Amino acid sequence: MIRFLKMTGLIFLFLAIYYVSQVLSSMIFGLAYGIRIGIESAKTGTMENSSNITEELTSFISGNMSLILVLAILLSLILYYIVFKIKKTSIKDYFLSSRISVKNLIVIFILGISLNITIGYILSFISEISVLKGLFDKYDMVSKQIFGGDNFILTFLVIGLIVPVFEEILFRGLVFGELKKSLSKYVALVLQAVVFGVYHMNVVQGIYACLIGLLIGFVYLKSKSIFGAILLHISINATAVVFSQTHVQNFVEKNSIFYLIISLLLSVVMLTMFVKDKQNEKYIPI
Repeated sequence: MIRFLKMTGLIFLFLAIYYVSQVLSSMIFGLAYGIRIGIESAKTGTMENSSNITEELTSFISGNMSLILVLAILLSLILYYIVFKIKKTSIKDYFLSSRISVKNLIVIFILGISLNITIGYILSFISEISVLKGLFDKYDMVSKQIFGGDNFILTFLVIGLIVPVFEEILFRGLVFGELKKSLSKYVALVLQAVVFGVYHMNVVQGIYACLIGLLIGFVYLKSKSIFGAILLHISINATAVVFSQTHVQNFVEKNSIFYLIISLLLSVVMLTMFVKDKQNEKYIPI
């Protein structure tokens, strides 16, 4: 019982640190915006309408979401370092970091791209169901905040690269690692995926994040490498950023059924190749 409580407490702590770091980062940016408005008001001698300030503040935070996430990640990593210093343990003890074959790296990368396209199409079809319109309106709003930044390069670097690396450290490393200490690896696999989905705090995003978390967790266990999980997450997120900020999405949507079938088949083929791979190829050291 004590072991279970300790495990639950540590997982809650890891997640709470990231959540609080995001809140603090948003507050810092909000404060910076408030100071700027105050200075401008002092110069002009006029005060903006409170409703306008609220809308502009929301827009400002939304437009700087990538920078807010970077700050939150930095704060989280510092706090994780302090936690592990206090525990007198190493964060490396939580990770599987075996060597992974070049072939598997390529398969994982292609799997992530095809999987993202497949999920995008499925969500597009489901969103047309009138009963679910409300849920998808909220999901679309969140997606625009995350993937729709004005600076493509910054959004790609943060959402496509930095966030996946950090989230794999958190969810597949710390959370999954803690669960595996007290539970069977298969129970831990399912639970870490549920935690990953719930943490997104959006019904639509949470459901498919749970499924993706299950797949990433499986890749992590099968490859015995956090780098395989990171690469899969990067390929999924990076594809989402590219599609959301270019005309590729519009081009593909013209033949949606055709491309859905292609992406679905490619996902199945890549996953099958990964599962059946016996890791007999030459490895690259990690």
